[in-house]
Amino acid sequence: MTRIAAIQTAASQDRDANLAQAEHLIRELCSPDGLVVDFFLGGGTTAAACAAVGRRFIGFEINAASIEKAAKRLAA
Repeated sequence: MTRIAAIQTAASQDRDANLAQAEHLIRELCSPDGLVVDFFLGGGTTAAACAAVGRRFIGFEINAASIEKAAKRLAA
């Protein structure tokens, strides 16, 4: 049981680190009135980063489960 919790914690930390990296890159590379296009939306990290730093975004994804996951992430 402890090992599972440790794995979940590590995954959460990785997700937070990825979000912080994405936010940094978007701030540096996308003008405030720019548009970020993500052709592989996945879990929505790029979309969440755009929302956090005030950039517009368009995301594309063919996997319905990933779309639901990204939508929940953005709604939070």
